[in-house]
Amino acid sequence: MRYVLKNISGFIKDYAGIFALIVVCQLVCILLTLLSFGVYQNFRNESNIVLEGVAEENPELGYVDSLGLPRKINNVPEKYRLSPDRYDSFYKELAEAVGDKFAELIFDAKSPDAEFYDFTFLLDYDNGEFYFYEDFKKNMDRINQRDRTDGWIWGRSFTKSEYINGDRVCIAPVECCEELMNSLFDENTVYDSNLPPPKYPAYKKGDKWYVDIEGAEYECIGFCRFGGVYYIPYKNIPESIVLLKFPFVNVKQRLTQEEYDRAIGVYKKYFPDIDFEFAPMELIDNEQVYYYNTNMWLSALIAVISAVNLALIMNYILTKRRKSLAIFRIAGCSAGKARRIYVAEIMLILNVLFAVCLVSWILWILPALGNIFPYIEGAFSSKIYIILYLIYMIISYAIMNIMIAGYIRRQPVDLLRAR
Repeated sequence: MRYVLKNISGFIKDYAGIFALIVVCQLVCILLTLLSFGVYQNFRNESNIVLEGVAEENPELGYVDSLGLPRKINNVPEKYRLSPDRYDSFYKELAEAVGDKFAELIFDAKSPDAEFYDFTFLLDYDNGEFYFYEDFKKNMDRINQRDRTDGWIWGRSFTKSEYINGDRVCIAPVECCEELMNSLFDENTVYDSNLPPPKYPAYKKGDKWYVDIEGAEYECIGFCRFGGVYYIPYKNIPESIVLLKFPFVNVKQRLTQEEYDRAIGVYKKYFPDIDFEFAPMELIDNEQVYYYNTNMWLSALIAVISAVNLALIMNYILTKRRKSLAIFRIAGCSAGKARRIYVAEIMLILNVLFAVCLVSWILWILPALGNIFPYIEGAFSSKIYIILYLIYMIISYAIMNIMIAGYIRRQPVDLLRAR
């Protein structure tokens, strides 16, 4: 450390102007690093607001809006009341129309003579296949934690293969199983009188529960208490179960005008004579998204320029100190020890400058920038400052070691002759 402090003192005394230039350049580099990160985070947050809306309507459920929920017509006319699996291509085209913004597809179906719908279908989509909404059980568990008599009651949810293959498995309303109801709930737990009783009672065979749905036997793999409906795979279901309400899709992000038009076109293709009036949806302004993306790239470019500037400064320092390095080597200083002295010297300077910049940034610069970039202050925390510090120091340490190693390999006489 004595040699490190002595070198810094001599450098300030002998090359005051150059040292001042190095200090100013490093201060600018560090502040640009903080600024580029803050500006990037600010515009990313504003971009997300453009993409996802000012506030998510259902953040816990993972979507921001719903497409295809008709306002004038909800129930499907008789001519379109077909078995839900007959609309498989419609579901897929609708999912492809919104792309990776797809969150879930929902529709209801009814059995013959049912006053209300008996079945609800919640579909996730991936790589051309639909499977049961994966967060369903988690959401039902959350309801059950608030009220032990509602939500998920018993069993498990569908596996992907069960749902894709249309296996005869079912998540049934617990009210259809009198024995299970009596064993789990006391006499004060009453059934919601506003809902009709479940149409298909559960029965036990061995250690498993089953329901007979329109002549087809389904194994009850789970029971829940939520709306009194049955959940079954939409493929290979009895033909007498028909679509009751038009499907609608929840999306993770706002759609562009092109995506919205494609989705509406899918509805019109399969239901050509229906005069839909869709619920309003806030769409993305492509020019605004382009503006935000441009700013993010500019912020990244500033960070790259800062790193290049740092590398040039390190190279200049090594060039000015080459004679000292040659003398150290002639006097018997090992290459490793010389490298450690020079690296420690620069790292000490950088640590002091980083501390000065950080204090100035937190106390004065960041509050002032908050008036220009509304989300910039929220982008920083103690953890972020530590990460930025480590990134800055690790990159600086790596660059200096690479450059110094190249100089140390040169013979002392070559260093003395170098211009």
